[in-house]
Amino acid sequence: MTRLTHDKAVAQCVEEIAFLWLRREQLVSEPHPTLADFVASDWRLQARLDELVAAGDAGWRACQRELAWEEPGEVFPATFVALEEGDPRQRLRHVLDYALRNYELSRPLIAALAWKPLTQVLDLLEDFLTADVPPLRRVGLAAAIAHRRVPESALATAVEHDDLLLRGRALRGVGELGARSLLPQVAAHVTGGPNSCALEAAWTCALRGGLPAALSLLTQAARQPGAAAQRAIAVVTRVGAVSEMTELLHGLAELAPCRRTAILGAGSLGNPALVDWLLTQIDQSDTARVAGEALAMITGISLDDPPFRLPQGEHEAQSGLLGDDGECLDFGPDDHLPWPNRRAVADWWLRHRAALSPGRRYLLGRPIDPAWCQHVVACGHQRQRAAAALELAIQRPDEPLFETRAPGWRQRAWIDGPWA
Repeated sequence: MTRLTHDKAVAQCVEEIAFLWLRREQLVSEPHPTLADFVASDWRLQARLDELVAAGDAGWRACQRELAWEEPGEVFPATFVALEEGDPRQRLRHVLDYALRNYELSRPLIAALAWKPLTQVLDLLEDFLTADVPPLRRVGLAAAIAHRRVPESALATAVEHDDLLLRGRALRGVGELGARSLLPQVAAHVTGGPNSCALEAAWTCALRGGLPAALSLLTQAARQPGAAAQRAIAVVTRVGAVSEMTELLHGLAELAPCRRTAILGAGSLGNPALVDWLLTQIDQSDTARVAGEALAMITGISLDDPPFRLPQGEHEAQSGLLGDDGECLDFGPDDHLPWPNRRAVADWWLRHRAALSPGRRYLLGRPIDPAWCQHVVACGHQRQRAAAALELAIQRPDEPLFETRAPGWRQRAWIDGPWA
C-alpha cells in the first residue's frame, strides 16, 4: 500500500474518495453494473480509504478541511477515518456536527457506518439507537438496517416516534428486515392518504403481507407523477392480481403524466400481454428507452446486443436530440439505457412470443420462482438484481430483503453463504 507523505497528495486522496463514493451512489441505480463490477469498484474505493487511514493525523486534518465545504461526498471519508481511531467518538462528534445538519449530508454518514464491518460499529450503533436526538437515532437505525441487525425493540419504538423522518425509516425498515411481528403496528399507519409515513407503511405491508388497505394506498400513489409513484408501482404490481394490475397499467398509460409509471409497472408486473403495447412506446422518443428496458425485463431480450440496439447517436440525430456540436441534448433518467431498434425487437418478439403465456408473470423470460430470482441477484445487472430481490422478499416474507447496494464483497459473502 502506498503511503501518502505530502499534504497535497492527502488532500487529493480525500477528493478522489469523495468522487468515487458519489459515483458509486449513481451506480446503484443504473441498469448495467453487475455484482462483479461492484466488487471491483468497491475494492478500488477501499484501497484509497486504506491509504487515507495510513496517512494518520494528516489524513484526518485533510478530512476536516474538506468537511468545511458541507458537501455529501466529503462526509464519507471523514466518517471512515474518524471510525479508525482507537476511541472514535471525539473525531466522530466533529463529523456529526456537519452530517446531521440536513438529510443529504447524513446519507454518506450512514453509508460509511454501513461500509464498516458490523463488529467495528456495533457498540456505536447501539448508542445511536437510543439517542435523544432524532436525526442521530435515524442514522443509527438506517446503518443498522443496512447491516440487517436491529433490535426489534428499537425498531418498534422508532415506528411510533414523533419525528417523521425517523418514523418513516423505521416503517420501511420493518419491510426490509422481514420483521413481520411488527406488521400490525405498521398497518396502523396506513391511513390518512399518501403522506410519506403512510406510503412507507403501505410499502412494507404490501411487500410482507398484501394488506388490502396498503395495496389501495399504493395504487392511489401510483396515479400521482413522481418518485413516490415509481416506488409504489414496483411493489403493487408484484403483489396484486395480474389481471387487475394489467388493467391499472392500461389506465395509467392513458394519462400522459403517468405513462412512464405505467411502463415501469409493465416491467415489474412481467405480463407478456403488455409487450405489444411496449413496442408502441418504443416508437416515442421520450419513452423508447424505458419501454425497451421494461420489455427486456419481461422477455429477457438483451437490448445491449446488435441488432437490437441502434448505433450510438443514430436515434438522437433522427429525433433532434443532438445539438449542432453533436452533443446529446437529452439528459434524463434513461441516459444509461440503449435506444432499441424497434423493427429488430418486434421481429424477435414475433418469433418468441409463443414461449411466454399471457397472464403469467415473468422475469427476464423465465417464470418467477425463488431459484431463478437467486440466480438473477447473483448474476444479473443492477436493476434486474433489485427486481429479483423484491420478488424474493415477497416469496420469503420472513427473510430480509437482499441489499443490492451493500459493499460488493459483502453481497458476495451473503450469496456464497446462506444461499450456497
